[in-house]
Amino acid sequence: MDKNAAIPELALPSFEDSLPVSYTEKNIMMAAVDPDVAEVSTARESLLLTPLPPFRQGPQPSTSVTRCRYRLRWNELLHWNNFGQNVSDYWNTQVSYADRAALVTTLQEIRGRWRQIANYPRTLTEDDIKANIDTYPVYFHQCAANGANGAPLPSDQHSVPYRCTQGAGAFGLSGVADFVMTHIDRVTVVIEVKNPWLVTPQQIDQVIDGNV
Repeated sequence: MDKNAAIPELALPSFEDSLPVSYTEKNIMMAAVDPDVAEVSTARESLLLTPLPPFRQGPQPSTSVTRCRYRLRWNELLHWNNFGQNVSDYWNTQVSYADRAALVTTLQEIRGRWRQIANYPRTLTEDDIKANIDTYPVYFHQCAANGANGAPLPSDQHSVPYRCTQGAGAFGLSGVADFVMTHIDRVTVVIEVKNPWLVTPQQIDQVIDGNV
């Protein structure tokens, strides 16, 4: 490939690509984006543009609520409305051709981990969702951004995702989040996992407004 050729701009996968789906919808989605049949390579750019695996909603509701001890510690929570655009702008203006084209994993890992989630009979609890996050997004983020499993490091620095736990695994936070991302011993991202089919946009707004 000509290194002087124009590099296609990043088009972020739709969030709806990874929403819980029915059995029929999941099969249709798998036919469209399954790494076994879709055009997938092990380059950093291809990996980051591969849609997340679809997962099947469990048959019964969870008792999970939106009340989280940790979020009560914030003085203010705001929507990051232009997050997707910020990511696209950074990728299209700051990431070099060499970093985009670097091979960061294997097709066996992509296919195996994608199918592990897509073929799972149901995603029912927050622990199920955390396992899915560990299996695909966290693993491949560590490969693409943090040089895990022998992958070449990118030129720029990135935070590392971890499962957050009690004690030392809470990274000194006031409460225990579900996942965090850290960079040089500083927490840069806090992630709270909720069952998406039980938390509505209205409830998210209530949490942000401090009403629940």
